[in-house]
Amino acid sequence: MLKKNISILIGIAVVIIATAAYFMFTKKNDKSTSWRTDPAKVDIVVSENRHTVETLPPANTTAVAADSVAVEQPVDEPTFQPIEINIQASSIGDLANKIKGKTEVILSNNPYLSPTSIKLDLQKNSFYCVINQASQKSNFVKLGLYYGPSASGCESCRTVIQKNPGSVVLASGNGNGLVGQVIGIK
Repeated sequence: MLKKNISILIGIAVVIIATAAYFMFTKKNDKSTSWRTDPAKVDIVVSENRHTVETLPPANTTAVAADSVAVEQPVDEPTFQPIEINIQASSIGDLANKIKGKTEVILSNNPYLSPTSIKLDLQKNSFYCVINQASQKSNFVKLGLYYGPSASGCESCRTVIQKNPGSVVLASGNGNGLVGQVIGIK
């Protein structure tokens, strides 16, 4: 009979230990009740129950004036460093490809970037410009060099302007029996 009682006591002890362990672990991991005892966990419970994710803009820094009134200080925005593009090519076709490739990478990432100081030399197959950030959107996605024979003009230039509304001729040039235009494509 003693052996039967010992096995019953061991069984009861295992049940008690298992029950105690269950309550110990569920209390630590139960976030829905832990906020009642720990105010720092309120944000965790609230944020886990939200169904949308919103990102808030960074807050401006504030300083306290002598009369205890908060005064907003502007946050310094990173300044855009102008990008110089200087291209030399062996042919006008090579120049057109290089202009498109280099400007597309830069302009397509920021609608406020705009080319300035544009110089096109079809005699030397060279191109130069400075890309700056403007206060208004230019919406250029790339620059393109389009050209045709001097005698008949630049038919491809007219076609590009017609097919890409809002595009602008930024520079023109003559040389080597060709006429060409650098067009800002939108």
